[in-house]
Amino acid sequence: MLDPDVRRSPAAGRKVRVTVVMPTYNRAGWLLEALASLEAQQGAPPFEVIVVDDGSTDDTPARLGEWLARTSLSATVVRQANRGPAAARNHGVRVGRGKIIAFLDDDCVAAPDWLAELTRGMAEAQDLAGAGGALRPLRVVSLAERYCAHCWPAPPHKDPANVEYIITANAAYRREVLARAGGFDEGFQRPGGEDPDLSYRIRQLGYRLEYRPQAVVQQRFREGLGGLARTFWNYGRGHGRYVWKKGERHPGIYYRAVAATLAGAPGRLHSYRREGLPWRDAFLFAAITTAGMCAWHWACAREMGRALHG
Repeated sequence: MLDPDVRRSPAAGRKVRVTVVMPTYNRAGWLLEALASLEAQQGAPPFEVIVVDDGSTDDTPARLGEWLARTSLSATVVRQANRGPAAARNHGVRVGRGKIIAFLDDDCVAAPDWLAELTRGMAEAQDLAGAGGALRPLRVVSLAERYCAHCWPAPPHKDPANVEYIITANAAYRREVLARAGGFDEGFQRPGGEDPDLSYRIRQLGYRLEYRPQAVVQQRFREGLGGLARTFWNYGRGHGRYVWKKGERHPGIYYRAVAATLAGAPGRLHSYRREGLPWRDAFLFAAITTAGMCAWHWACAREMGRALHG
């Protein structure tokens, strides 16, 4: 009997080398643009797409059904109860058949050579667990988008061939290494923290991770300040769970960091001015950074405190 929560495209079943897993939740319009960018891939190894609908309540299921019927890709749509992106990614890995597992978020648009650049030579390098690509802004219009584009560039890497962590919105791993590391920790029920946690466990196994800036994905940064605030809070919670798993047991450090963050606000203002921003933007960016980092530290400490007290 066919599983009613698993649907496949007419081309599903073709031989593949790479599985692209895309978790989604209530982003039907954005999702279709992300899928269109996968249909436009050039020079990529044979690949399939696994979309994991994480319990969407909008018209995502209907739109995915229409897309499946017309796409030329080998594609599968899996639907599950809402459990968060970590669980959705693990589900996609289990369903997929590729020896290399790539991940793309539903708010992203991949460049035509993205998959080719991201996975190049990965199967042959036995010490390489995975690679992460560059994230660029898809559009820069609102204040929140301008802030993200200016303040959240790619993290600096002293050695791109051996980085500390990669961001799963644009990443690929060898399946066997993912299995050895245990996949994503499904205790991370919101975005934030699951990326460095997986990277840490992979590196503990003796593998390395690469940063490949030529593998480009454009991402929709937060359009409004409310969404940006939720991002800071969720990432702070995720970091709290991550450092707790690593053995850190002092949430007070992060509570005290709130005061230090507030005290550092004037310095941030002058720093943004030195970067060439006009006074208005420098003031707004400094205010957003200060408020956001206070929320991040507070959420981190709160998550650690909850773990400490059971």
